[in-house]
Amino acid sequence: MILADPVNLLCNLIEERVGSFEASALPDQWGGSIDFLSNIGAVTRGGLLSVLTCRACDGDHPVHLEFDPRTRRHWHFCPEAGRVVVEDDVLATIRVDPEWVLDWLVTALPITPPVRRRVLVPALAWHLGDAHIGGTELAIVFAIGMCRQSNLGALASAISAAPPADFGIVLTTSAAPPRPLRLPPRLSIS
Repeated sequence: MILADPVNLLCNLIEERVGSFEASALPDQWGGSIDFLSNIGAVTRGGLLSVLTCRACDGDHPVHLEFDPRTRRHWHFCPEAGRVVVEDDVLATIRVDPEWVLDWLVTALPITPPVRRRVLVPALAWHLGDAHIGGTELAIVFAIGMCRQSNLGALASAISAAPPADFGIVLTTSAAPPRPLRLPPRLSIS
């Protein structure tokens, strides 16, 4: 089984911010990375899909699933194929919770106790605490969704209003920001 870059996959899943993903579609592209992320707790099983695209015909039309309590199976009606039974593994989803990444970063980085993680921008940016690295104290900020201009602005405002420390680093799941981010002096984005 292929093990693609699990860190890149985790960042991509977090950036999508859709809550849960169709589990059957991910292994083709990401190989064993899904299993790896599941084993470490970064992704978990989500609920079953209630809507999907018909796979019984070439129409690619959306279908709403029904549950037959007698057979304990999901099914839908396709105008071309009739009644179509759908296996549970096709309906399985996985979900990623950014809170897992926050918890992991706090334990993986040398954050100075007591750890007092605080929200800078709801659901987008958190100050994880201050870390001592090589004799230097750094504020550590974690941010998602920084590929959007409005999110970058919200982060810059939050940090400017209450800078966590003199020196700091912003860790992000996003690819390169759409424009240079003007942070207070001595803070950088990675």
